Amino acid sequence: TTMRHNRTKIVVASVLFLVPLVTGYAYSRLVNPVLQYSVLLFSYPFLLLAICGVVGSKRMLLNHILLAVIGVSLLLTLFFLRKHYDVIEREYIESSADILKKAQKRYGKDNVVCLYNISDNALHYYDSTIVTQYSPDVPIDSILVKSDADYVAAAKLLESEMTAIQQYYPYLVEYRQCVVTEVCLFSKIPNDALAWEGKIVKKGTTVVQGEYTTLLDTAIKDIADERFFMINTKVNGIADKDCYLVMETHVFGEKVDYRSVPLIGSSHIALKQELNIKSRLALRHSRVKIYVWNPEKKTVVEKADYHISVTEDNPYVYGILEEL
Repeated sequence: TTMRHNRTKIVVASVLFLVPLVTGYAYSRLVNPVLQYSVLLFSYPFLLLAICGVVGSKRMLLNHILLAVIGVSLLLTLFFLRKHYDVIEREYIESSADILKKAQKRYGKDNVVCLYNISDNALHYYDSTIVTQYSPDVPIDSILVKSDADYVAAAKLLESEMTAIQQYYPYLVEYRQCVVTEVCLFSKIPNDALAWEGKIVKKGTTVVQGEYTTLLDTAIKDIADERFFMINTKVNGIADKDCYLVMETHVFGEKVDYRSVPLIGSSHIALKQELNIKSRLALRHSRVKIYVWNPEKKTVVEKADYHISVTEDNPYVYGILEEL
């Protein structure tokens, strides 16, 4: 009958509407926050089918309810929750040029070092006077040691390079989260600037002896609430090229990341965890282990000061680059 046929159309259209809506919303909440809510746009055609299913019938109340759902969701999505508008505003090249120009104007052009891993052509589109001193073939330390500037603008650098800058310029004056990278303005002048250190997870002094000396072994959910964070580890006091500072990340019992640096004087590891931990579910089943490895099993006992902290990270760095 016609009534049964209309009822079937409504049920099918409603299911087709809810499946992409629920799937997209769950994915955006659990994995990729950049895609939130705009998934509604892909569900509208099926909601329209549901409305067409009751056109000409006596179910005007249902028709009005479905129209109200479309109106409210359109307003909510188009005016309040369109995340891709926010992403457009977070384009990193323009933000890099803006922060540098403002810093040079305020503190003096010769008092700000520009360390942007961005092509000159891209930067000159916004300002032809911008000159970056960054080079992948030149260590960051060697540039900063020779510099008399009080400020450093940095963008699109490796975690280790950003950490190296903080050894010389420990104060964060400005921080802007952008797609692909974050743009920072650091200073060596003590001030009430933004805290870059983050939450201290553990610090102290340990005695290094035997093959392995554990500094931290914990579930990641105990030190971070969200999957967008960075772990910073620093060790001082050991001058032995045969010892290593090691950080391991395990997800669902499987080792997904291993990195180490020689323990010579002051050593540090910085690790963004976004690519290792793909969802909140994975976050609940992840562990991090940080330790000193003495592969030669030397019997020489040394004391080492260590400092481990967690910093809230940029959710836009990898969000739009992940596979759906």
